Amino acid sequence: MKKNRFTLIELLVVIAIIAILAGMLLPALNSARDKGYNAACINIGKQMGTCDIMYGADNNDFVTPNRAIGNVLWHGLQQPYAPGLYSKKDDPNKRAVVPMCPAAPREDGKILTFYATTYSPWTPISKWQSTANWLGRDCGGYGRNYYTGDSRYDQDHGGYTVFIKQSGVRAPSKKIGLMDAYYCDIMFNGNTKWEDRYQGQIAWSRHDKSAMRCNVVYLDGHCAPFNYMARTADFNNSHMKMNTIPTI
Repeated sequence: MKKNRFTLIELLVVIAIIAILAGMLLPALNSARDKGYNAACINIGKQMGTCDIMYGADNNDFVTPNRAIGNVLWHGLQQPYAPGLYSKKDDPNKRAVVPMCPAAPREDGKILTFYATTYSPWTPISKWQSTANWLGRDCGGYGRNYYTGDSRYDQDHGGYTVFIKQSGVRAPSKKIGLMDAYYCDIMFNGNTKWEDRYQGQIAWSRHDKSAMRCNVVYLDGHCAPFNYMARTADFNNSHMKMNTIPTI
């Protein structure tokens, strides 16, 4: 009985067809994956925005500061409101960490400059040594607006950045509390165009390869995409500085 077998040409034709179909489907699959990452990131942002509101309700209407008295960072202050969001599952001590944006791990290997030292913000915490251990907890996917308050500079510079109340913020739906970022805080001066401790700290390209958009959490609690805006005094005054009004 004669057995039917594929000829070499037929096999090559089948492989070529599969390759063509894969080439057509992969871009669509990548697009769907990126949209999923973005949706998950916005969901995390909404949770962090809710934590902001809850913190104010428990702390006399004050906005969650970037750094509180006692050197406690914002993710440590918000951890009690969402323990699962602000801790790593494999950490037995459940130390407070910056939540991880779902798209952030793809940026592993990105090199930034920190006090004249280069490092990757996504290096696993287990690889950090001695005093550098805090870097592994303070990188994760989001950075907090420095102007929400920082006790270090209150103490060192006579009230450089004060704690503020939610009711004292003009247009809280436009004031940014958190952004897609590589480090836990964003220090921005619109006059000198100096941002945080290194350039490019805001993750504009994480959800947009053209580096024109990132997700932000506003002080009214909502999270939404934010189109790229040059780091100018207008960006600083319109979206970063609180422009507080007197509160009673």
